Amino acid sequence: MEQNNSYTVADINEIGQNQNMDFILIEINKILFDPGMKKKVKEICNMRGFELGIKSAQNMEGFDLNKFDVVYKNINDNMPLDPVIIKQYKQTKYYTVIQGRHRIVASLYYGYNYVPAFIQ
Repeated sequence: MEQNNSYTVADINEIGQNQNMDFILIEINKILFDPGMKKKVKEICNMRGFELGIKSAQNMEGFDLNKFDVVYKNINDNMPLDPVIIKQYKQTKYYTVIQGRHRIVASLYYGYNYVPAFIQ
């Protein structure tokens, strides 16, 4: 049976203003990966991405994941992090990432099936 696993969520967001209580868990395979995210997945956990069937949308822009090592270490150290922010992609069951690309890829690396998220 598949576990509903994800990284630990911080009680208060990183700027200390909003509580992170109303997040939902989104399956990683429901998130569209941009080219930078796919590149990092290919470098560090290609088989895991293949197993989950990660997808990308055409014409998505992306950039390299320069902070990946920091987020990787934070999750490894079980440091509570903010939920990612996503929005629905057109009229599909998929989501694009507004904020949290590093957390999503690191979650995939650590074998999590879900990421905590706010839907915008």
